[in-house]
Amino acid sequence: MKILNTIHEDYHMHSINYSDGMNTIDEIVQYAGKIGLKKITITDHSQFAQDKTGFSQRNRR
Repeated sequence: MKILNTIHEDYHMHSINYSDGMNTIDEIVQYAGKIGLKKITITDHSQFAQDKTGFSQRNRR
């Protein structure tokens, strides 16, 4: 069985822009390229999570 020891993708990253990460989206993209990642996904938390009641009431109109 062949074991891969190289990671080319990261599908769970948070930025400082909209979530609890430590870097900007631009910094994440630059560093991902520098270390050889081929695919990334920014999974910042939604701002709506803090306002579920207001969001659902606005959608009922």
